[in-house]
Amino acid sequence: MDKETILALFAALTEELAKLKGAFSSYITNPSIPLDDRWKVFVMAPVYVSNHEDWEVKFPNYESMNGEISWYDDFYRDRHTVVDTVDTAELIKEREGRGEVVKGSYDCFREEVLEQNLKSFTYDC
Repeated sequence: MDKETILALFAALTEELAKLKGAFSSYITNPSIPLDDRWKVFVMAPVYVSNHEDWEVKFPNYESMNGEISWYDDFYRDRHTVVDTVDTAELIKEREGRGEVVKGSYDCFREEVLEQNLKSFTYDC
């Protein structure tokens, strides 16, 4: 295979990935689809169709229910580490079950994650 063919394949793949990411994002943010269905697809999705931010991300709806998130105190995350939103959602689910956060926090957090298509971010504060 020559260089031009490989570059053409790269271009085609990039175009298809952009289409896939757009379709994926539309699906996971569609409120007419049950949250649990959208979340299952999000959890199973490969990382290249989701976002990763290199800075701390805010979750204003979750924080309006439970107060400002302290990633170290609430979730035992050290500065400059990657926060996986799926793992964090599971921790929130456990905390909700123990009554440590407001009922509905788990679903609220998942909705905010899906709205941002956010698989992870770097806790930098």
